[in-house]
Amino acid sequence: MYALSSNPIDPGAIAGLGVGFMIIGLVIYLALLALMIWIGYLITRTAVKNGVILALRETGQQLPPRGYAPPAPPQSWQQ
Repeated sequence: MYALSSNPIDPGAIAGLGVGFMIIGLVIYLALLALMIWIGYLITRTAVKNGVILALRETGQQLPPRGYAPPAPPQSWQQ
């Protein structure tokens, strides 16, 4: 009991720091988790794209056009 009463640091003054550090740690943890998921997504997306391109080249098929082109209007609409 003597060791607790001779503590020069008031525990009440530091009690709020524990909550602050836990919040900062949680934010850093979630940021790192989001970064790892995003980097994994980019790596997976690139690997799938390269695999599709390689498979199409091996079978001799044409690569699909990139982007979206709207369908041409019917001939009766053109002036």
